[in-house]
Amino acid sequence: MFQFQLSVSPEIILTEIQDSDKAAIIDGLQEKEIYRQTFSIPYPYGDAEADWFLARMREKRSSETKPTTLAIRLAKTNKLIGVFGFHDFEPSGHKAEIGYWLGKEHWGSGILTKVTGKAVEYAFSELGVTRIFAKVFSRNKASIRVLQKVGFQHEGLLRNDSMKDGELLDVDLFGLLKNEYRAMGSELVMINGLDNIYYFVTDVKKSAEFYRDVLGLKILDQDDYWATVDLHGVRLGLHKASTTEFSKSAERRSGATVTMNVSEIDKAYDFYKSRGVKFLGPVSKNSWGSHVSFTDPDGNLLDLREAPKK
Repeated sequence: MFQFQLSVSPEIILTEIQDSDKAAIIDGLQEKEIYRQTFSIPYPYGDAEADWFLARMREKRSSETKPTTLAIRLAKTNKLIGVFGFHDFEPSGHKAEIGYWLGKEHWGSGILTKVTGKAVEYAFSELGVTRIFAKVFSRNKASIRVLQKVGFQHEGLLRNDSMKDGELLDVDLFGLLKNEYRAMGSELVMINGLDNIYYFVTDVKKSAEFYRDVLGLKILDQDDYWATVDLHGVRLGLHKASTTEFSKSAERRSGATVTMNVSEIDKAYDFYKSRGVKFLGPVSKNSWGSHVSFTDPDGNLLDLREAPKK
């Protein structure tokens, strides 16, 4: 059915855009907030706009060896629920700009973060780019959090850069380099059971204080809804969750671990214990190394791990 397909999760796939997606595209873009938070999607969005877009997709498919505009689909039904694209990408170039939209009924589900992570992986491994960047309206906090979760770095503020409905808007620039993306999976911090490097928390300020004052880690940025912790070059996001989101994340928390490698685990254990860290038990020593687990104030699991001496 599809000439191209990427699996994002058991629920989500990425494929090429097809003419049969017209109705789903029109339906999804009836939400005016998508128009408000994006740069070039028109509103109202109807048959003429969809026909122009699909004609452009046919033209791109005829010239591309690998697709650069992807349909976000529900795996069970193949229904299009959004679009992810690499703008103005040239096969001989080294960089690409990304843009995306997702149907309103799926906002807050984490789908877009997973999709962005998979698309970034695809671009670095298959499209041959070494830099990916995104421009986002400064008011679009949800999109900014998506980029931060995937590891994009804030590269600057473009003041009064864009005009939208007669209003001058600030634009934030985010970028991610291929070597930085590889660092996200480095041995310094290992993420097990998580699609993205972030934890749900009930109080961002208190959680940030724990990671900074107790664990001695640097907080890179922080607001009422989000904080980013520097785990030796790898970013851990602390995301404020509603009661419902926090409840739904319980199963994820129970199987997810952020692992911090240390050179001498006994000294690290004593040091963190003296600072009030509540460990779940004593240091466990095995042939593959030594480790001990603890939780942050919201029950998110972390490990200290020492590799076996060579």
